[in-house]
Amino acid sequence: MNTHHLELFYYVARYEGIVSACRNMPYGVQQPSVSAQLLKLEEYLQIKLFERKPFRLTRSGERLYEYIAPFFTGLSNVEAELRGQLSQEIRLAGPTLMMRDHLPELLHGLRSQFPHLKISLQEAGQRQGEQLVQRGETDLAITVMEETLPPGLQYCSLIDLPLVLLVSKNTAFRKASEILNEGCSGKLELISLPSNELLPRLFQRTLESQKRTCRL
Repeated sequence: MNTHHLELFYYVARYEGIVSACRNMPYGVQQPSVSAQLLKLEEYLQIKLFERKPFRLTRSGERLYEYIAPFFTGLSNVEAELRGQLSQEIRLAGPTLMMRDHLPELLHGLRSQFPHLKISLQEAGQRQGEQLVQRGETDLAITVMEETLPPGLQYCSLIDLPLVLLVSKNTAFRKASEILNEGCSGKLELISLPSNELLPRLFQRTLESQKRTCRL
């Protein structure tokens, strides 16, 4: 296989499209040239590596990217090491709330112990954080955990967060079960944030399990 073709495919897969890849490559390549060379790679392999519109890696494309990503991702570090410029660096991804309210104090302590440590931060939700780690674009991701992780990832639990239902002191409700019973009977409308975020999804899952025990 042509190594340059593999490198172009790496950038296209990493940035999820030819146009985006051309914008983020460390050297200038025109979009028609990238398209033509990737077609040559697919012709050589006699397989389709990705769907163009909308962009999606095929199963073969996912396997190829999984194999070549560690090599191309680590090239910049090897280059810096060979030139004697390698410094301590941690790339960290996490939700906005964590970055804003909890990281500053932690990073201050780290810098006092490791004054040459370079820290790169990127805001990311749960799914995006997992993808960044899988693609080798971040070293650590702090996120809320679901029951399982994608293959190849491991985690360390930092804190257990209980699901808590807050109500105003002015209401007559004193137990979550009372609110759920009112909701099950249709007397009280229960509203949640959209389930595309993990915490609302977990909370809604718990509510659904409780509703099964309600007497309608």
